[in-house]
Amino acid sequence: MKRVAKIAMRFAISSSAVDGAVALVGGAELHHMRDVMRLAPGAEVALFDERGEEYAGTIRSFQARHAVVEIAAATHARAEVTAGLVLAAAVIKGPRMDFLVEKAAELGAAELWPVLCTRGVVHEVGDERLARWRRLATAAAKQSLAPRAT
Repeated sequence: MKRVAKIAMRFAISSSAVDGAVALVGGAELHHMRDVMRLAPGAEVALFDERGEEYAGTIRSFQARHAVVEIAAATHARAEVTAGLVLAAAVIKGPRMDFLVEKAAELGAAELWPVLCTRGVVHEVGDERLARWRRLATAAAKQSLAPRAT
């Protein structure tokens, strides 16, 4: 029987959540880790932050507001051609912009600058839409093993 390499589940954290050899995972990522993926203490996980740092660790425990992850190793994200890539794209309406945000994150773009154009259909981007794009970029980065969310 062929053995398949097991890849640890990835979760996004902020760099301020890491304190020495311990990381605290909270919010939506805690919900995804504990309730959706049903990981238990002792499970191996991979964490990444907005600076491109990646951490390999093991879940030590779950508490009410966060999971405590013991960090075994920390590495800086691999240096890629796209590390300094900034994508400036005109804001397009509907789900096509969501698709653009996902693909930019999957390809590892460092930043995505939504540009409002004079002749464009979209004339304003609200806070809710920006928050949605951040969530989409984070989810895409987790799945594609990108070094950071756009």
